[in-house]
Amino acid sequence: MPFAVALGTGLVIGGIVGFAVRGGGGTTTVTAPPTTTRPAVDPAVAREARERRLRTTTRLVVLNGTSITGLAARSLERARMAGWRQVEAGNGPAISGTSQVYVLEGRQAAGALAARDLDALPPRPLPADSPLPGQFPRGQVFVLLGPQADLPPETAPPPAETLPAPTGTVATSP
Repeated sequence: MPFAVALGTGLVIGGIVGFAVRGGGGTTTVTAPPTTTRPAVDPAVAREARERRLRTTTRLVVLNGTSITGLAARSLERARMAGWRQVEAGNGPAISGTSQVYVLEGRQAAGALAARDLDALPPRPLPADSPLPGQFPRGQVFVLLGPQADLPPETAPPPAETLPAPTGTVATSP
C-alpha cells in the first residue's frame, strides 16, 4: 500500500506543479483591439474643401448679356481668381437686370457657388429648350451677366429680381 500512497501523492503534487507552471487552470486573457478615432473635422475646413472640389471639377460658362465690351472676359478672370479652373466666356442673350445662373441637372451646388462668386441670382435649372448646351457643349453651369456685373462687388446692388430664362440664339464670340 505504500506504493499506492506514494503514487497518489506524486499525482497530486504533479498536478499542483503543472497547474502553477501553465498559469493556472487554462485562464485565457482577451485583449480588445485598439480603437481608432478620427479627429474632429472643422466644418469650415470641410466646406472649403467641397467648394474647392466644385470649382476645380465644374465647367463654368460666363456669358455677357449686356452691350458692355469685355464684361465676360473680366468676369471670367474674376471666376479664375475665385478658384474656378474650367471656365470659358462668350456672348449671351441680352438681359437688363441682375446676373443669372442656369445649371444642368445635378449641378445645383456648383451653381450656388458660382452665383455667390459672381454676385448673381440663385441658380435655376436650365430650360430644356435653351440653346446654351448646344453652343457650349462642355458647359455645366452658365452665368448670364447683367449690367450690375460691371460694378465692383461692394457697389453692385444686391440680387433682387428674377428674369425669364434665356431663349433664342446666343453668339459665341466674346
